[in-house]
Amino acid sequence: MRSLFPFMACALCALLTVPSARGADPTSPQVVPIAENERVVHFVGHPFLNNPYYKPNLETFLVARFACRGLIYRRIPMGWMPMRTGVSLRMTETMLKDMGDLLLVHKPTLVILQPGNIELKVQYRSCPNYDFDTYPKALDRLVQSIRAQGIRVILCSTIPMGTSESPSKLVFPNDRLAGWVTAAQEISRRHGAYFVDQFTEAVSWKMALFNADQDAYAPEEQEKSWALFLKQIKFDPDGARVSIRADSREAKAEGATVNDVKGDGKTLSFLLQNSAGSGPVRLIVEALPAGSYSVMIGGKEAFLKTAEELAKGIDIGSALVSQVSSKEFLTELNAGYAATDALGDIQQFRLPDWVKLADFEAQKTAGLRKAEDQLSTHDAKLREMTAPAPLTIVVQPAKN
Repeated sequence: MRSLFPFMACALCALLTVPSARGADPTSPQVVPIAENERVVHFVGHPFLNNPYYKPNLETFLVARFACRGLIYRRIPMGWMPMRTGVSLRMTETMLKDMGDLLLVHKPTLVILQPGNIELKVQYRSCPNYDFDTYPKALDRLVQSIRAQGIRVILCSTIPMGTSESPSKLVFPNDRLAGWVTAAQEISRRHGAYFVDQFTEAVSWKMALFNADQDAYAPEEQEKSWALFLKQIKFDPDGARVSIRADSREAKAEGATVNDVKGDGKTLSFLLQNSAGSGPVRLIVEALPAGSYSVMIGGKEAFLKTAEELAKGIDIGSALVSQVSSKEFLTELNAGYAATDALGDIQQFRLPDWVKLADFEAQKTAGLRKAEDQLSTHDAKLREMTAPAPLTIVVQPAKN
């Protein structure tokens, strides 16, 4: 399976490494609804997968926030390989057919394309006269083939290669990458895809040196790149909301449950069980007498707020405790990556026409079921690990 991704990756890379016009002004993030039982397939390129500082921010975010809604996440490495100048029609057809197999086996409702920059760097070195005109057509057909099945697409640009002074003073090869903005915007517009610009704002960021090349981020820039993604994409729903009246003890909750509500009008206590393993969790306490209040969580003061501030609402998401930040969670993510690769390898393996094995299809079917069972077990473990512990909350007048 992995040997087929280079063709797709190269086609994606030459276009997706460019900024979109809307990405330059990410003040109004694009809202991406996450429905119940969403199935996300995330294609990831290099240097993300070979960067020692790489953190799985996107997958951790999606699983922690939406596993409780039945979200299934699959990560597929895109890979890289030097290619000759141009892309033949046969190669494009093969790339599209491979994508069809992947969509068939994973059944995504949302595809995220996040290529790296190493693929394109290889092209600059191997093919000085590389014909980039072939790639918008290949990518256009690829996105069209996905969208034709009713699957939503998020197109991400890759990070820059090397450091430029500013978007208006780009150095090679970033000066070439910037020319693809119109094509990228047009393809995403034409096919109704979301586009994330991780290039324009980042051209002046420092790059880390690996193998004498400036093609990856150090930890600080890695986190900035993730923040840049979140400035342009808002996954909805964006958290839980809990509202309680201190006088009547009436409670309303979305994305959480509230039990054992007690109080005397000035003091309020309750048990909150959030559905997601991460915030935000907006807590609103109304009808408190004027004054300052301590919000105690687990017997410790977590917030000191006025009655007015509590009536407007505060985010208590930072108090959630789950296994999302644990070493065991990362280990389970890696187990899911391996099981996803195994499933794809089995699905795409075919015998030559001249080979006849009576039980081949039966063996392949058995292998697919085994890999699918492994992934089902993995999904269940992630849901368990992202489930937060219940919060015992007391709102009481602050001590002078």
